Amino acid sequence: MRWSRRAGSTRDGARRISPSLVISILALFVALSGTSYAVTVVTGKNVRDGSLTGKDVKDNSLTSGDVRNGSLRLRDFRSGELTKGATGARGPAGPAGPAGAAGAPGSAIAFARVAATGDVDAGASKNIAAVATPAGDGLYCLNVTTGTPKSIALTIDVSGADSRKSRISGSAVPAAVATSCPAGADIVVFTVQETGGYPATATDLPFYVAVDG
Repeated sequence: MRWSRRAGSTRDGARRISPSLVISILALFVALSGTSYAVTVVTGKNVRDGSLTGKDVKDNSLTSGDVRNGSLRLRDFRSGELTKGATGARGPAGPAGPAGAAGAPGSAIAFARVAATGDVDAGASKNIAAVATPAGDGLYCLNVTTGTPKSIALTIDVSGADSRKSRISGSAVPAAVATSCPAGADIVVFTVQETGGYPATATDLPFYVAVDG
């Protein structure tokens, strides 16, 4: 007996897979895969806070519409990215602060403002008294009423003399004082003024004196 071969079958009787069947299976697989992808789209709720970094975001993919207004701070920008704005109007002055603590006492044991006439200004003086007043010769003899003077500082009172032309000198050395002043004087002061010639002319001038003890 002779067996005939049927189209689409193998010699051992198994059915041969046709190309159209293969294409149909592939199309079904792709369709099913696409549906699965659409179901598993990742949203913001699926991302843990702080897990994404700049490397995970594509350059230039974010726009201003993706950023909440007021959420960015100065630290979020690189140096030089933000331009400096115009200077604002000056604000009102603040209230006066409380008075500071009193300073430590100074080292001067005596000080005074002495007028050109030799009078001691009581409102700007302490422990200084005049012993002899000048008579147009720029010579002043002063007494320190408390303590013993060791050094003195002298300066012309510019409110009553031209400091550019006026000169002042003095001494608290007892021997120097005794040479020019009467007994009881502790300080001798000389004032002169330049008048264009040399030497300068002895002139009665106002001055300040401070005494360290």
